[in-house]
Parts: sequence; C-alpha cells; structure tokens
Amino acid sequence: MVVFALFGLQVYLGVLRQKCVKDPIYPISHGDYDLHIKNSSNWQIDQQGQYFICGNISSAGACPSNYTCLPDIGENPNWGYTNFDHFGWSMLNSLQLITLDFWEDPYNKVIHANGPWNIVFFIFVVFFGSFYLVNLMLAVVSMAYEEEAKNAGKRPGVFSQEKERESEKEKSKISTADETVGESAQKNDEESEEKDQIKNTTEKDQPTPNSKPEDDDTHTEKSAKDKRKERMKNQGTMDSGMGSDDKLDKADNNDSKFNKTDGEKKKSHTQKIPKVKIRGL
Repeated sequence: MVVFALFGLQVYLGVLRQKCVKDPIYPISHGDYDLHIKNSSNWQIDQQGQYFICGNISSAGACPSNYTCLPDIGENPNWGYTNFDHFGWSMLNSLQLITLDFWEDPYNKVIHANGPWNIVFFIFVVFFGSFYLVNLMLAVVSMAYEEEAKNAGKRPGVFSQEKERESEKEKSKISTADETVGESAQKNDEESEEKDQIKNTTEKDQPTPNSKPEDDDTHTEKSAKDKRKERMKNQGTMDSGMGSDDKLDKADNNDSKFNKTDGEKKKSHTQKIPKVKIRGL
C-alpha cells in the first residue's frame, strides 16, 4: 500500500484540482483576473452538481466552449478528502482502492483529469492489492496466530476441535447404548428360549397323571400272571385223576384270593403251600 501511495503522490499531485473556468471579458487586469478565476460561480458544474474536473492531456475531460481548464483552482473534491497531494491523503485513497470502498469515484475523477491510460494503475491496485495483498496479510496473521497457539501449548482451532470431540463422544455414547440394549435383548431372547426348551424337556420326561394308574395296572397284571405261572408249576405234580376243569377252577379260586389285602395274601399263601405238597405226596 505504501508503494501505491508513493506512486499516486508522484503522478497525481494536484491533478484533482483542475477545473473548467469561464473565460473573462478582455481587456482585464491581473487583479481582476485572479478574482475572476477564484470565483466559484465561474466554474463549470456537472450533472451531479459537482465541479467538473478537466484535463489538458489528450483523451482527458475537455471543457466546453467559452471555458478553459485551469490547474490549482479551488479545493479537492469530496470536501478535500479525494486527492493525492501529500503522503497522508495518498495513503488514505490507496486504502480506499484496496478495500474496494467506493473505489470507482477516485477512478473516474483521475481518468477525467489525466487520461484513460491511468486505468493500468487502478487495475494493478484493485486486483493485485485487494485480491492478493489483503489475502496475504490475512494469511500472515493466521500463521502468526497458529505459531503463538503452538508456543502456548494449544492447537489451532481449539474450540472447534473441542466441539467436534464432544460431538464424537456423544455419538459414541449413543452407539454404545444402542449396542448394550441390543445385546441385552439378545440375551433375554436366548434365556427365554433356553427356559422354554427346559420346560419342554421336563414335560416330556415327567409322566402324566393319567398314565400312572395304567402303568400300575399293567404292573400288577404282569405280577399276577407271573405268580399264576409259578403256582401252576408248583401244582404240576397233582394227581392224574384230577381233570383239567378242576385245575382251572382251582386256578380261578387262587386268583380271587390274590385280590385280597397284602396281609391276607401272605397268610393264604403260607397255609396253601403245605396242603399242596401233602396232596402231591
């Protein structure tokens, strides 16, 4: 920016004070001529109500007929703020051009006063200054901040990284909670399935109440048949004169005796055995 200010100071010093002044009526004295050119009523006004800035260079802003472009007339435009007459004002206008803050106003005034070839200066200032130097300055500032942060034991963008970490922690917590819920649900399902299997196996192994008396009946029937066979074997030595009908009647009588209580069965069995043996003898 200092380079731009020095260039504007050398090239555009006093340029923006050039104005179109109405020609006086001759002959006129030097004193009257000075009063005439300093009188603002004799200066040309443009369509915007400002004093027209002219130039004596080719392709610059020309004055109409009966007007002459004179240098160093009156003050600079915009209440004296727009000028390159000394280094301070030149720096201010260079900053205006670099920041693109109503930069077309000094551009138009300089082109009117000094010709269209001055567009090269404004292109260089606007594009190189605003689009490159400003970004370069911001990059230098950010690098300096990063270095200071590293020296202080911090990382650049600490707040953003902390927020990202917090969000990641929350996401991990949510994911772990979902996983635990899913695992617990699976465990509950497996436990319920195991319980159902155990119940089914126990139900299969345990006999039904209706089956018990049947088993008891079959067992008693089998024991009765076995005892009957043994008695028939023991009674096989009976007399040959005894017929088959008699044998069957005796067997039926013995079967009826076995339907008594346990005590009576034992007594009848002990009493009959010696009688059978005596008959066989």
